[in-house]
Amino acid sequence: MLKKYRLKHPSMIFALQELDNEAVSLLQKYFDDVGYSHIHTGYCPDKYAFKFMYAYNPNYVKISDIKQIYFTESGLATSDEERLTLSKEEKIRRHCETEFEKSAYIVTVNNKYLLVNTYQSLTNPHKLAAMTKLTHALSNETLPIIIVGDFNMFDMDNSNNIVFHEQINILMDNNYTWITKDLLDRGIKATFIGFPYDIDRFLTKENKEELALVKQENN
Repeated sequence: MLKKYRLKHPSMIFALQELDNEAVSLLQKYFDDVGYSHIHTGYCPDKYAFKFMYAYNPNYVKISDIKQIYFTESGLATSDEERLTLSKEEKIRRHCETEFEKSAYIVTVNNKYLLVNTYQSLTNPHKLAAMTKLTHALSNETLPIIIVGDFNMFDMDNSNNIVFHEQINILMDNNYTWITKDLLDRGIKATFIGFPYDIDRFLTKENKEELALVKQENN
């Protein structure tokens, strides 16, 4: 799939999220082999944090002014040393309702626009805080801005799996345009590999008890 898009759109920038260390290594090799430049960073300084990555054809794309915005009370990341001294509750408070801080990875492309790769945590309060902090941090930028990433668009507090529009509303209230809304309206075809916690929030107490029995029978 990557080859298809590379050849059809040589000026395309791949903005990736939620990569573990193994995925980063595999993608680095792939992009090295095809002559693409790439940069990456963690959502936060923790060595196990998932990573962002940008990959691009250097013949068409020039990247500059690389920076990161952290969705925390202070706007700063928590160091490994400080992290060891904090309780889980304190981390959640400092990091806007998530234990490990999330962030946005920002680059300037060809001196023409800002590309913002972002990741929001699962909880609704975090999504709202993250979008508020992001729009505030970008409010004085003079170049056009494109925001991409993993917005975890579902409403965490609703078992009906509806879209949590409030986080997008914050962007739109700050003069951003939701250009991919038609994809949501039409539905998209995609390949998704789920983890147990992706469905756990939809299970009732009875569902969980039934699942536990199935696991026991299969062991």
